[in-house]
Amino acid sequence: MENIIPLVSPVLTIIGWSIAYRLAKVNSTRTESKSLIEGCNSIIEKLAEDGASFFLKEESSNEEKKSFESLVFNKLTLLHNKFEYLQKRGIELPLDNISNFHIALTNSIPQHGNSELRNEKCVNDIYRNASSIILLLQMKFHDKYPPIDSLMSLKKLF
Repeated sequence: MENIIPLVSPVLTIIGWSIAYRLAKVNSTRTESKSLIEGCNSIIEKLAEDGASFFLKEESSNEEKKSFESLVFNKLTLLHNKFEYLQKRGIELPLDNISNFHIALTNSIPQHGNSELRNEKCVNDIYRNASSIILLLQMKFHDKYPPIDSLMSLKKLF
């Protein structure tokens, strides 16, 4: 029995440090994922605002249409890259939502300015798709990192 007592303290210390390391790793991954999601949300909101202002204008030149389409493509590429980082952190997101958002933003560019009703429909589609992506991001984050209610809920992290 006397031979075991000197080993108890180091073993408990190693166990404590491994638990602290695991919690710190989960917390840093959670923080990084939350930051990526906030970045995605800001890109989506900015694209939705830009899309709405583009389609609510009376007329646009071909140069403005090309410029807007290029902006959408670049921002959606950045958004797709952030989604890939989130997938590496365990937050799986269906990419068809980005496709629907892209279609809502760019499908009616050639007909822009022909019908006020069509432009309002485009704006509604843009905001509907943007809000569905933002909601999905928040739900997936909450599923992956649920709030810690009690000490027993920590076992979900291991």
